[in-house]
Amino acid sequence: MVNDLMGWDFNLGDEWRIHRRLFNQTFNLKAARRYETHELLASRTLLKHLLHTPEDFSSHFRQMAAELIISFTYGIELQPSNDPYIALAEEAI
Repeated sequence: MVNDLMGWDFNLGDEWRIHRRLFNQTFNLKAARRYETHELLASRTLLKHLLHTPEDFSSHFRQMAAELIISFTYGIELQPSNDPYIALAEEAI
């Protein structure tokens, strides 16, 4: 009943099956090894930022998440701060 009221549906059907298959092909254990370099770079950058300005931890984690998502999805390397892609994504939300 809550699912109906909230507009949530169960992820069944051909369309959702395709989405799950694509997600699994992209993010399974074997495929995840391709992202290791990006993850290490983003983790090191995060730690460096936390060391210098720990009070800005929230923005540092947001930057790291954006770096990983955008680099995985589009292959774009972001600027260390004030990146236009992050600004555009935050504006869209």
